[in-house]
Amino acid sequence: MFLNLMDVDFSWGWMSNWQYATVVPTTVWRSATTIPRELSLINQDNSYLLVSKPVRELETLRTEATPIYHASQNITGEKEIELDSTTLSQSELAFDFNLENSKLETLGIILENNLNEKLVLGYSVNQKQFFVDRWAAGPSAFSKEFAGIAKAPYTASSHLQLRMFVDAASVELFVDGGKLVMTEIVFPTEKFTKLKAFSKGGDVTLEKAEFHSLKRIW
Repeated sequence: MFLNLMDVDFSWGWMSNWQYATVVPTTVWRSATTIPRELSLINQDNSYLLVSKPVRELETLRTEATPIYHASQNITGEKEIELDSTTLSQSELAFDFNLENSKLETLGIILENNLNEKLVLGYSVNQKQFFVDRWAAGPSAFSKEFAGIAKAPYTASSHLQLRMFVDAASVELFVDGGKLVMTEIVFPTEKFTKLKAFSKGGDVTLEKAEFHSLKRIW
């Protein structure tokens, strides 16, 4: 990825890793690019932070004029979130969690299919870090370097906003307007069709959720 640390810039990168780029289980394409991002510098805690958020033009890919909304609800353990007409494997998902007065240890989102393959995206309150766990997300025997848990340090405030772009073989996570970004490729045997929110160590309030199905662009 090429970064130009001016006031605003646009950037994208490759979804791959040279340790297994030539052996991933795909037959038509390999190493797709990430979605385009708008880059900017913000001043936070007397230092500069590079913020990376999806470009606004991606909103034109939304297939419906009215998104699927979910009202406030408490999450204890795992709870399936209804997708209604949203196509999970080609979607944009937004979540707003309220962490105030909560004693929870971990919260997050699970993408799952009918074969019990699942991709887990979570935040550890105690360790102050995000993680993406793809141990059980689908075939990984093509490389011993592929399966595992990716981690990134982050200190959340009382509200935590997650925005996710899900495709058939990738997930991109934008935290709090792009203060943290994580991109993962994944190869489930079947498409993910179930969406769950979870908490451990206590409950958490999911204040709202907004889902969009997205159009194909190729």
